[in-house]
Amino acid sequence: MTSTVFGQLIPYGLQLDKVQKEILSRTSAFDSLVFVNKASYWTVDRQIKGYGFRGKEIYKMTITFKQNTTSFYNITIDQIKKSKLSIASKIDAIKLINYSSIETVSSDSLNLKSQTNTYIDISDQPEWTFLSIKKSIFVLKQSYAPEIYQKIAPTKERKLFMTTLTQLDELLK
Repeated sequence: MTSTVFGQLIPYGLQLDKVQKEILSRTSAFDSLVFVNKASYWTVDRQIKGYGFRGKEIYKMTITFKQNTTSFYNITIDQIKKSKLSIASKIDAIKLINYSSIETVSSDSLNLKSQTNTYIDISDQPEWTFLSIKKSIFVLKQSYAPEIYQKIAPTKERKLFMTTLTQLDELLK
């Protein structure tokens, strides 16, 4: 198995029930969490980044995965890093992002490919992933190549998804 495809393992691995249960178990100390990932097919990216919320405190978090070679998409948590945020401007910016609106976005509207007469070969494009956990409820939203599909078959929900993930992603840098 080559490392060039590992970037795609995170989006697909997060769909596995055992991976979701492991994340829920290892992050249960938080009231809620939000993670984003823009996985590239060609980049070895073994992590998702986001924020954990506990009371009035906000933590920047990174979950790093390792691959269990018993099956292709079988990933397990390698480590979880967290650091408490103390920069007021960053905390305020995070609070302004309405990431909870993504939780109700239709998966069909994020991945709708049939509303166009234009065929475009878009293999090996980034898979955008949004993960939210609140009260042990795991919400996973994913969109393959949203920046391309938004141009040829736009939806309001995909635009909201892209805008919110981009805002969160920028704050995580």
